[in-house]
Amino acid sequence: MIKKKLITISILLLGFGLSAIHAQNLYVRDKGGYQTAFAISNINKITFSEGNVIINKIDKTENNFDLINIRYINFIDLDTATTISYLISEKSTLLMLYPNPAQDLININLTAPNSQTTRIEILSLSGNVIYVEQLKQTNGINTYQLYVSMLPKGIYLCRIKTEKSVITTKFLKD
Repeated sequence: MIKKKLITISILLLGFGLSAIHAQNLYVRDKGGYQTAFAISNINKITFSEGNVIINKIDKTENNFDLINIRYINFIDLDTATTISYLISEKSTLLMLYPNPAQDLININLTAPNSQTTRIEILSLSGNVIYVEQLKQTNGINTYQLYVSMLPKGIYLCRIKTEKSVITTKFLKD
Protein backbone atom coordinates (compact mmCIF):
# COMPACT_ATOMS: atom_id res chain seq x y z
CA MET A 1 0.00 0.00 0.00
CA ILE A 2 2.80 2.41 0.94
CA LYS A 3 4.71 1.59 -2.24
CA LYS A 4 1.62 2.22 -4.39
CA LYS A 5 1.04 5.57 -2.66
CA LEU A 6 4.72 6.45 -3.10
CA ILE A 7 4.54 5.75 -6.83
CA THR A 8 1.28 7.73 -7.17
CA ILE A 9 2.69 10.74 -5.32
CA SER A 10 5.89 10.60 -7.39
CA ILE A 11 3.92 10.58 -10.64
CA LEU A 12 1.65 13.40 -9.49
CA LEU A 13 4.61 15.43 -8.24
CA LEU A 14 6.34 15.00 -11.58
CA GLY A 15 3.14 15.87 -13.46
CA PHE A 16 2.51 19.02 -11.45
CA GLY A 17 6.16 19.93 -11.72
CA LEU A 18 6.12 19.75 -15.50
CA SER A 19 2.87 21.67 -15.84
CA ALA A 20 3.65 24.31 -13.22
CA ILE A 21 7.20 25.28 -14.10
CA HIS A 22 6.41 28.83 -13.02
CA ALA A 23 5.82 27.61 -9.45
CA GLN A 24 7.65 29.43 -6.65
CA ASN A 25 6.68 27.14 -3.76
CA LEU A 26 6.07 23.52 -2.91
CA TYR A 27 3.17 22.88 -0.53
CA VAL A 28 2.85 19.76 1.64
CA ARG A 29 -0.48 19.31 3.47
CA ASP A 30 -1.02 16.58 6.02
CA LYS A 31 -4.33 14.86 6.71
CA GLY A 32 -4.79 17.02 9.80
CA GLY A 33 -4.93 20.12 7.59
CA TYR A 34 -1.52 21.56 8.49
CA GLN A 35 0.31 22.91 5.44
CA THR A 36 4.06 23.49 5.09
CA ALA A 37 5.39 25.70 2.28
CA PHE A 38 8.89 25.44 0.84
CA ALA A 39 10.47 27.94 -1.54
CA ILE A 40 11.59 25.97 -4.59
CA SER A 41 14.88 27.90 -4.61
CA ASN A 42 15.64 26.58 -1.09
CA ILE A 43 15.08 22.89 -1.89
CA ASN A 44 18.19 20.86 -2.61
CA LYS A 45 16.59 17.40 -2.99
CA ILE A 46 13.31 15.55 -2.46
CA THR A 47 13.59 11.85 -1.57
CA PHE A 48 10.93 9.18 -1.19
CA SER A 49 12.36 6.61 1.19
CA GLU A 50 10.86 3.89 3.42
CA GLY A 51 7.37 5.41 3.53
CA ASN A 52 8.63 8.97 4.02
CA VAL A 53 9.08 12.10 1.94
CA ILE A 54 12.30 13.83 2.89
CA ILE A 55 12.82 17.41 1.74
CA ASN A 56 16.49 18.42 2.01
CA LYS A 57 17.00 22.16 1.95
CA ILE A 58 20.04 24.09 0.79
CA ASP A 59 20.81 25.15 4.39
CA LYS A 60 21.41 21.42 5.17
CA THR A 61 18.20 21.06 7.22
CA GLU A 62 15.54 18.54 6.30
CA ASN A 63 11.85 17.96 6.82
CA ASN A 64 10.44 14.43 7.03
CA PHE A 65 6.83 13.61 6.26
CA ASP A 66 5.21 10.22 6.77
CA LEU A 67 3.58 9.32 3.43
CA ILE A 68 0.58 7.77 5.11
CA ASN A 69 -0.23 11.16 6.70
CA ILE A 70 0.18 13.32 3.59
CA ARG A 71 -3.01 14.59 1.98
CA TYR A 72 -1.24 16.22 -0.98
CA ILE A 73 1.97 17.68 -2.36
CA ASN A 74 1.35 20.54 -4.77
CA PHE A 75 2.93 23.53 -6.48
CA ILE A 76 -0.27 25.53 -6.03
CA ASP A 77 -1.47 26.85 -2.68
CA LEU A 78 -4.96 25.36 -2.75
CA ASP A 79 -5.95 27.55 0.22
CA THR A 80 -5.71 30.69 -1.89
CA ALA A 81 -6.19 29.34 -5.44
CA THR A 82 -9.50 30.29 -7.04
CA THR A 83 -8.90 28.16 -10.11
CA ILE A 84 -6.41 25.50 -11.11
CA SER A 85 -5.44 26.48 -14.62
CA TYR A 86 -2.38 27.46 -16.57
CA LEU A 87 -2.05 30.33 -19.03
CA ILE A 88 0.14 29.27 -21.94
CA SER A 89 0.47 32.69 -23.55
CA GLU A 90 -1.25 36.04 -23.24
CA LYS A 91 -3.55 35.54 -26.23
CA SER A 92 -4.03 31.83 -25.79
CA THR A 93 -6.67 29.48 -24.43
CA LEU A 94 -6.93 28.98 -20.68
CA LEU A 95 -7.65 25.38 -19.59
CA MET A 96 -9.14 23.92 -16.43
CA LEU A 97 -9.82 20.16 -16.16
CA TYR A 98 -11.69 18.68 -13.19
CA PRO A 99 -12.27 16.52 -11.21
CA ASN A 100 -8.80 15.05 -11.14
CA PRO A 101 -8.74 12.13 -10.43
CA ALA A 102 -11.89 11.36 -12.42
CA GLN A 103 -14.25 8.40 -12.28
CA ASP A 104 -17.13 8.85 -14.73
CA LEU A 105 -16.59 12.18 -16.46
CA ILE A 106 -14.23 15.11 -16.73
CA ASN A 107 -15.24 18.72 -17.10
CA ILE A 108 -13.11 20.85 -19.39
CA ASN A 109 -13.37 24.63 -19.11
CA LEU A 110 -11.74 26.50 -21.97
CA THR A 111 -11.52 30.27 -21.93
CA ALA A 112 -10.76 31.61 -25.38
CA PRO A 113 -9.90 35.16 -26.48
CA ASN A 114 -12.00 34.69 -29.64
CA SER A 115 -14.18 32.19 -31.51
CA GLN A 116 -12.11 29.33 -32.87
CA THR A 117 -12.10 25.69 -33.86
CA THR A 118 -10.92 23.48 -31.00
CA ARG A 119 -9.86 19.84 -31.07
CA ILE A 120 -9.98 17.84 -27.82
CA GLU A 121 -7.93 14.65 -27.70
CA ILE A 122 -7.55 12.04 -24.97
CA LEU A 123 -4.28 10.10 -25.23
CA SER A 124 -2.66 7.23 -23.40
CA LEU A 125 0.77 7.88 -21.88
CA SER A 126 2.27 5.99 -24.82
CA GLY A 127 0.77 8.61 -27.17
CA ASN A 128 -2.09 6.57 -28.62
CA VAL A 129 -5.10 8.76 -29.38
CA ILE A 130 -8.13 7.24 -27.61
CA TYR A 131 -10.74 9.93 -28.23
CA VAL A 132 -11.05 12.96 -30.54
CA GLU A 133 -13.72 15.63 -30.77
CA GLN A 134 -13.74 18.78 -32.92
CA LEU A 135 -15.68 21.72 -31.47
CA LYS A 136 -16.53 25.32 -32.30
CA GLN A 137 -15.42 27.38 -29.34
CA THR A 138 -16.91 30.83 -28.75
CA ASN A 139 -15.27 33.86 -27.18
CA GLY A 140 -15.19 33.51 -23.38
CA ILE A 141 -15.70 30.44 -21.19
CA ASN A 142 -16.74 27.17 -22.84
CA THR A 143 -17.51 24.08 -20.75
CA TYR A 144 -17.43 20.53 -22.11
CA GLN A 145 -18.05 17.20 -20.42
CA LEU A 146 -16.34 14.01 -21.56
CA TYR A 147 -17.38 10.64 -20.22
CA VAL A 148 -14.34 8.61 -19.21
CA SER A 149 -16.04 5.73 -17.36
CA MET A 150 -15.08 3.36 -20.21
CA LEU A 151 -11.35 4.06 -19.72
CA PRO A 152 -9.31 1.65 -17.61
CA LYS A 153 -7.74 3.10 -14.46
CA GLY A 154 -4.53 4.98 -15.22
CA ILE A 155 -2.94 8.26 -16.23
CA TYR A 156 -4.08 9.96 -19.44
CA LEU A 157 -3.28 13.12 -21.36
CA CYS A 158 -5.87 15.64 -22.46
CA ARG A 159 -4.60 17.68 -25.40
CA ILE A 160 -6.41 20.80 -26.57
CA LYS A 161 -5.49 22.09 -30.02
CA THR A 162 -6.69 25.49 -31.17
CA GLU A 163 -5.74 27.59 -34.16
CA LYS A 164 -3.00 29.29 -32.13
CA SER A 165 -1.97 26.91 -29.34
CA VAL A 166 -1.65 23.37 -28.05
CA ILE A 167 -2.23 22.67 -24.35
CA THR A 168 -1.64 19.28 -22.78
CA THR A 169 -2.48 18.31 -19.21
CA LYS A 170 -2.56 15.01 -17.32
CA PHE A 171 -5.46 13.46 -15.49
CA LEU A 172 -5.89 10.32 -13.45
CA LYS A 173 -8.77 7.92 -14.13
CA ASP A 174 -9.79 6.15 -10.90
